[in-house]
Amino acid sequence: MRTYGPRTSYRPQNTERPAPVPPKDNPYLSIPSGRYALRNVREDRWYFFRVSNPDKGKWVGFTFLVQYSGDNEERIRPGAKYDAILRHIMENPLGSAQDYGKHSGHCGICGIQLTDPVSLARGIGPICAQKY
Repeated sequence: MRTYGPRTSYRPQNTERPAPVPPKDNPYLSIPSGRYALRNVREDRWYFFRVSNPDKGKWVGFTFLVQYSGDNEERIRPGAKYDAILRHIMENPLGSAQDYGKHSGHCGICGIQLTDPVSLARGIGPICAQKY
């Protein structure tokens, strides 16, 4: 039986990556972290998104955008599409969060399933409605 020496890696071990640098004057930090829906009028179709604005850790100052499509999630990186979506959400964040809840059956803020008829009509659960 042939034996081999210890496994070696071609990547340097224990190298620290530089801390990420957030964009200057990020205009999207005013959008609360949550779930949002936007309607494409031309296609008569709803699109669902999750926005994350971390308030602690190394990602403070960044805005992350994920698009939901069925069971799939796609991260949308900064660019023209990213800016257009976030600008639309910024126009009416509460309305977009409520639309998410009304069309998905999950709270537009925390994502928990909505069961109460009042919460379903509002698109936001009772606990999140008090906070928002």
